Amino acid sequence: MFWDGTRWVDERPTPTPAVFHGPRRLRDWIATIPIVLLVPALLIPFLPAMATTTGPALTVSGPVTAGSTVAVKVSGFASGTMLQLQWDGSASGMPTTRTSSATALTLSVRVPSKAKLGTHVLSAVLPAWTQYVVRFGTASSVSPAPSGSAGSSRSSGTLGTTGTLGAATASRSRTVLASTNVMVVAKVSGSAPTATPAATPAGAAAPTAAPTAAPTTAPTSTPTAAPTAAPTAAPTAAPPAGSCPASLQAAVNAAPAGATLDETGCSFHERVTIAKSLTLRGATFDGTGLGVPLQQGVLTLSGADITVSGIRISGSAGAGLQVTGSSITVADSSFDHNTQEGYNVSGATNVTFLRDHIAYNNVALTVDPGWEAGGGKAHGTNIVFDGCEVDHNGGPGIWFDQWYPAGTPASAKNYNPGAVVRNSRVHDNTGAGIMYEVSRGATIADNVVWHNGSASDGWVWAAGILLSSSSDANVYGNLVAWNLDGISVVSQDRADAPGTVSGNTIHDNTVALGMPVAGDSSDKTLLAFNDDWTSGMYAASAANTAARNAYWSLAPEPQWARFGQWNGTSVQTLTALNGTPIGGASTYLSTASLDSLLQAAGLPLAP
Repeated sequence: MFWDGTRWVDERPTPTPAVFHGPRRLRDWIATIPIVLLVPALLIPFLPAMATTTGPALTVSGPVTAGSTVAVKVSGFASGTMLQLQWDGSASGMPTTRTSSATALTLSVRVPSKAKLGTHVLSAVLPAWTQYVVRFGTASSVSPAPSGSAGSSRSSGTLGTTGTLGAATASRSRTVLASTNVMVVAKVSGSAPTATPAATPAGAAAPTAAPTAAPTTAPTSTPTAAPTAAPTAAPTAAPPAGSCPASLQAAVNAAPAGATLDETGCSFHERVTIAKSLTLRGATFDGTGLGVPLQQGVLTLSGADITVSGIRISGSAGAGLQVTGSSITVADSSFDHNTQEGYNVSGATNVTFLRDHIAYNNVALTVDPGWEAGGGKAHGTNIVFDGCEVDHNGGPGIWFDQWYPAGTPASAKNYNPGAVVRNSRVHDNTGAGIMYEVSRGATIADNVVWHNGSASDGWVWAAGILLSSSSDANVYGNLVAWNLDGISVVSQDRADAPGTVSGNTIHDNTVALGMPVAGDSSDKTLLAFNDDWTSGMYAASAANTAARNAYWSLAPEPQWARFGQWNGTSVQTLTALNGTPIGGASTYLSTASLDSLLQAAGLPLAP
């Protein structure tokens, strides 16, 4: 209501008389009923998917044991998400990955060897590292991590400023995207090794106990040597269940040639030498305080026809294991946390390391890795590493070298012929992953090699696979990813080298390279044939080749020394590489193809 000056006026509108639609309204209601009923029917198929949709998750099946490798299912993350796994908040030794368009992926994760019994937390966080992601000319900036940040998978294989391996991996507090509890339980001692002795009472079981492990690796001598032992020797030498000799050396001395000593569950704090045909199973050696000299071992294998399996050696001031004999198999054993190196092979013949784990040696850099330290060094004939894992050592992972007193004639020198590294996983070592130095005649095949090298190495030394002044090496079928350099062939003016660097064939490998890490100002090469003198390695008669390899790099081309140098000229593009005598038919790998290879191998999808 308002006053218009003469009267009060009502503001409300005049109501419109209701109109009765009668049958029309009834018809509208009837037409609406099917629509109302149809909506739930359309939603029903989507309800299960909606109900089961979950967020990011990590899944580990069942309990695990310290040092074992477990499958971790990663699911629920958006495609392309970068993830760093952590164990109890630490990224040390844990992988980095990138999710793909698949609904889930599975990673192989090694449980820390010193994990205590009980519940631990496995978590996924965003990695803290700085890089520019360059995909064949398309670059996108990734926000840099704060200065001094750690936690990238690269850190787990380099040395911190304190000089201790892994010091750079101290984790920063970052948002946990997903986590799961993992139960670590005790290992069942001797379940596998004790199965064979259990069968020995059945008549002629003794001859089968000794040869079964050896024939697969010691091709000629071991199968014939083991049966020569008296049929009762193997069962009588093995101690009763729960019984351990006071001295393993005394037990070795007392055992007849060809005997089997099963010391599963037994620990020894002494140096032991085996100088005769013997099989040793299951012993644990603690070398702490024994004063083992450099280049010598807690356990020395100096005889012929020896098989060692399921043992562990740690705590040595020198090497864990020393091998100087012949026809020797070392299987399913661990050489870890030794001050200098895991193994030393010196002048031995026909030695096979089978499925061994060589890790965390020289972590404090107590011994100069440039001299001899890290995973270990081998010198001999037909030395084989097959199916081994070599990781987190302060120095090269697997290293072949030769050394002789000054004045030794060339005709008397052995250049590690018959060296083989195959089917092995070599990663997170501060030196080259696999190093073949001043040697001739190696086969390096079907290995997975990643996160090796240190920024301080310089030039092209920080390679996944390094041939240093060596010849006649056949390198093929390897996946070499995220090392500071890819595959390097180096020639230097060395009097101890086996002549001109020649006959090296690098073919059918996959090499992936990231951007330089902090402090690394050296050239980053996917492949390098480099010399620092007039070597003759580029001559056609030298017959060095690198064909049919597949490459991938975060850096766009042209890039200085992307493929090293050829006869003094920097090779900056793939086209230029294929134009040299060595690079025929090599290609770039697509990101999708690389991701598939990395994921299948359990490797991180980014550096």
